[in-house]
Amino acid sequence: MTSNETIYLPWDRYVETISADTDRLLEVAAPVLGAEVPSCPGWDVDDLLDHVGHVYLHKVAAMRSGESPDPWPPPDLDTTDPVRFVREAGEALLRELGQQDPYAEGWTWYDADQTNGFWFRRMAQEIAIHRVDGELAHGAATGEPSVTPIPEDIALDGIDEYLHLFVGGSWEGEDVGHPVDSTVRVASTGRAWTLQVSGERIDVTRTAEDEVPTEITGSAHDVYVWLWGRGPLDALSVFGDEDLAVELRARFAEA
Repeated sequence: MTSNETIYLPWDRYVETISADTDRLLEVAAPVLGAEVPSCPGWDVDDLLDHVGHVYLHKVAAMRSGESPDPWPPPDLDTTDPVRFVREAGEALLRELGQQDPYAEGWTWYDADQTNGFWFRRMAQEIAIHRVDGELAHGAATGEPSVTPIPEDIALDGIDEYLHLFVGGSWEGEDVGHPVDSTVRVASTGRAWTLQVSGERIDVTRTAEDEVPTEITGSAHDVYVWLWGRGPLDALSVFGDEDLAVELRARFAEA
């Protein structure tokens, strides 16, 4: 497969993920409010919940209006109880998604997709990663391993979204501290993405046809959380230049 057209999972799969991962985040976060979130330096669990609640409600407002909410946030939001805030924001988001046509035109920050379906996927991937943040915080605070793997279909979809939306494309005008000039393949579970990386841009194609100097492989969960800086490189297999893989992740962190 070499097409770079966005390929979505079934819409209800995203809704299921938002519901399940919001519940899981609240389950692990509620006992450790105030604990540091090791994957988000400078944040504690209260900050994490505040962020998730605001993101959810921002997307509710965006889908209702078809525009970028402005001003944001509204002055009357009650965030004093972070667990209740996220629970109610999650319920509002799920209600809104249930009323929206994912194919209908709407506002998003991604020019190539101005449909409501963009938010179905983006919010599922948002909470998948932040649920892991909550689990990491819970584990660090209690000493109990808490991270549950992101389901394979969601993680593969998340890898695709991350590479195309967050790091792929032009980097012109950016102050790139890790320019990297090479071809790298990221692969997992029968899927592959080839990245042609330079200081000016990162071109991403869904292909495994040609040989590359460096390939990074692993389970879908491990690859996905590594891309987002939530998991270690040593959970993956690197064929080729491991130092290049380290530099590539540092480059991604600049996005």
